[in-house]
Amino acid sequence: MARPTHTIPTHLRQEDKILSLGLFSISTRQLLQLMIAGALAYQGYTDLAWLAQSLPGMLLRALLLVLVVVGMLVLTFARVQGQGVDVWLLRLVQYQATPRRFIWHSIRWAASELPAPETEPEAEEHEEGQALLLPSITQGA
Repeated sequence: MARPTHTIPTHLRQEDKILSLGLFSISTRQLLQLMIAGALAYQGYTDLAWLAQSLPGMLLRALLLVLVVVGMLVLTFARVQGQGVDVWLLRLVQYQATPRRFIWHSIRWAASELPAPETEPEAEEHEEGQALLLPSITQGA
């Protein structure tokens, strides 16, 4: 009797494709980005209707529409070193938000940060009548 064999999937790091047309396929993330781009383009087109009153306004409106669509197409389909442009933009924002200069602080207290020394300790009377001095806080190195 033959031993049963199992196929090990080798495409674990690939995005699931939601739409495939021959060589062209779109993942869920890309479809969502295209839908957002379409919504932004339509909203911008309708909000800038007041620009359509003159020829330069119509050209500006069309230029802004084309910029939004081309920008989202680049964000959706362009890849740099196997990762999307949106991932690189997120990394750029994270890099810009991190500090570049680190200041080293000693674990020891600086002299200005030490607590102020107490006044001279007063002598307490011991049971046998002898004076007992309390230890004072000294500033050490």
